[in-house]
Amino acid sequence: MNDTKELKQLVEELIATKREDDWWDFKQCYNDNNVALLHDIICLANNRVDRDAYLIFGVEDKTWNIIGVENDPKRKNQQKVVQLLKSCKFAGDTRPRVEVRTITIDSHELDVFIIKNSSDVPYYLTSDYCDKNNKGYGVRAYHIYTRVLDNNTDINKSADINHVEYLWKKRFGLITTPLEQLKVLLKNPDDWVEEESRYYHQLFPQFTIVVEDEDEDRGRCRMFYHHVQTDNSFSYGIIKLFHYTTQLFSCQSTVLDGGRMTAPCPDSIFISNWHNHNDIIGIYYFATDSIKYLLLRFLEHKIGKCNGREAQFATSKLLSVVLLFDSDNSAESFKNYIIDNISNFKETAKNQTPYPISDETELAASVIAKEIQECEALVEMQKTWIDEN
Repeated sequence: MNDTKELKQLVEELIATKREDDWWDFKQCYNDNNVALLHDIICLANNRVDRDAYLIFGVEDKTWNIIGVENDPKRKNQQKVVQLLKSCKFAGDTRPRVEVRTITIDSHELDVFIIKNSSDVPYYLTSDYCDKNNKGYGVRAYHIYTRVLDNNTDINKSADINHVEYLWKKRFGLITTPLEQLKVLLKNPDDWVEEESRYYHQLFPQFTIVVEDEDEDRGRCRMFYHHVQTDNSFSYGIIKLFHYTTQLFSCQSTVLDGGRMTAPCPDSIFISNWHNHNDIIGIYYFATDSIKYLLLRFLEHKIGKCNGREAQFATSKLLSVVLLFDSDNSAESFKNYIIDNISNFKETAKNQTPYPISDETELAASVIAKEIQECEALVEMQKTWIDEN
């Protein structure tokens, strides 16, 4: 969730419920020690509802009054939370990912810890993390904690076996649809075996990936992101994902850098100028929660192992003009940001160095060079948008 307005609206809705639940918890103030905070984070990270969780500081217990944390001397920022998690010995060195955001409600500052949903659960320690002043109080090694409704697992106990079983099933993709299972499996490319233009998972061979070429006579054109490659030759194909014989997903693919990389074609949304129908701004992107993005990274890894990392270089050139968002909703939010700042965008695009275009007509080269300038401006403005949100 990148939009501060959306986060504020969500927190206001949670406060209005006057209760806590599996995926949100209110705190009046910060804890005196890091043990309680660590315990809260792990419990929420191991939630059983398969979604982001929220630890919200600055809301009074039981009354749900907003008191804020602006005067809390124990207040923590993103860096301190990251340092806390890094100081703990997590199994597999896999830690919860936490974003610390501050919002203002009723003239008070609330700190919101967004604990990101992940299939890396259950998170647990391999070494006790104890209070310096009370060695008997701490987060225990090899104890799996979770949260049931508004109750955390006691710090000196492990969660009930049915909850532990759920978390392990989530880790191995056994509580989700085949497509969601496939998304988990794609994150580990080395577990896949290549066989000609096909990949299959060595532990779950019912999952396969097929990369096919399209007919050459379909009249597809060279896109702007082909021109930023060292070799701008191109072709198109299709990627199909199967579970047994059932096709779960397919998307168009393209060859980059003269065959050094094959990538899914990015998604796109457009901003139209009603006064000039030729003045259209294209935002090309991958959503990092999507199958397309997982396939991009999967193919980058597999092809790169065969061609001495040339695939990684081609991918980095692609992503120099194609944006990354955490979701399609974030892409839409950014589109609205550009619309609200259209004059700044046009000036930023104008200031980009024109990119030399070859193998095109003069008119096509002019259009493509303009597209690249606009995409470079979008990349630049995305940084500001992220900082502002």
